[in-house]
Amino acid sequence: MAGLPLSLIIAIWLVGALWIGSAAAYYFGYSTDLIWFVLFLGAGAALAEWRAIRNRERAPEPKR
Repeated sequence: MAGLPLSLIIAIWLVGALWIGSAAAYYFGYSTDLIWFVLFLGAGAALAEWRAIRNRERAPEPKR
């Protein structure tokens, strides 16, 4: 996934996680609560990753 913007990479992973979570919920007969859980957990993890990478890119280089 080289060359794609960071936000697009994170969005692709989030959508993939939702598809897998939805397929598992459908297969095992779970309610939609599992899908909502995956959505909120995935969105929280995506936001944390995006902020961490963005802050790392903005950080000044240490002085030698």
